[in-house]
Amino acid sequence: MAPCFCSLVPLPSPSTSISKFISDQPYLSIIQTKCSTIKDLQIIHAQIIKTGLIKDTIAASRLLAFAATSPAADINYAFMLFNEIQNPNLFTWNTIIRGFSRSSNPRVAVSLFIDMLLHSSVDPERRTYPSVFKAYAELGLSKDGGQLHGRILKLGLQLDVYIRNSLVYMYANCGCFGEAFELFRDGEDMDVVAWNSMILSLAKFGKVDDARNLFDEMPLRSSVSWNNMISGDSTKAMITSHNNSSVQKLWIEGQEVLDNDLGQVKTQNL
Repeated sequence: MAPCFCSLVPLPSPSTSISKFISDQPYLSIIQTKCSTIKDLQIIHAQIIKTGLIKDTIAASRLLAFAATSPAADINYAFMLFNEIQNPNLFTWNTIIRGFSRSSNPRVAVSLFIDMLLHSSVDPERRTYPSVFKAYAELGLSKDGGQLHGRILKLGLQLDVYIRNSLVYMYANCGCFGEAFELFRDGEDMDVVAWNSMILSLAKFGKVDDARNLFDEMPLRSSVSWNNMISGDSTKAMITSHNNSSVQKLWIEGQEVLDNDLGQVKTQNL
């Protein structure tokens, strides 16, 4: 990572564009363009402390976002950064909750959400909830997730596509297919994320025929959808149920689609 030097910098005024503020600060720009490891981030973090820029929530949130949600994420380092932010804004709360929901310890995401509700001056909004439902899904806590679903209904957010997808995923991943199907069937124009959540969860719980029937109903099936069906939990479930003919048939059909997609890619690259 190329070295960069900057002196004490002014903190942004409320009228300053956030994107312009970031582009005007060399170290913040480097996070977006050249930072690829936590070691890189630690170097930038040290320099931002020296400049005094760390006191600004926007600057600190850029560090947090990389540490919590990037491919090189280190959730423990992210949590340390979060705890150093004196007045977390909505973006920082959402970022740390999302980071923990993806981690090996999703229970912390739920704890942070409760802390946000009870002790923060910042209220959750629609982008907060999908990460919390994901955490409940990973923990298998559909009952607790159902209580939060009640809050969603009270707030009138049930039609938000991201919240709806996360609810379908939570119920389906916990094996609560009555609730999952109710949301899935009531939703208009359910996207491929919801379809895949239902199909993969049905296969995971050994409901192979239901998974295949739902898969056959999919209006648009991409190579990703086929790949999900012919690998992982779906194939294992079919083998466990001794439905080897279904495995072979699905494998042949899926491979034809995947091979066709690969051929299209090669043709486009010629």
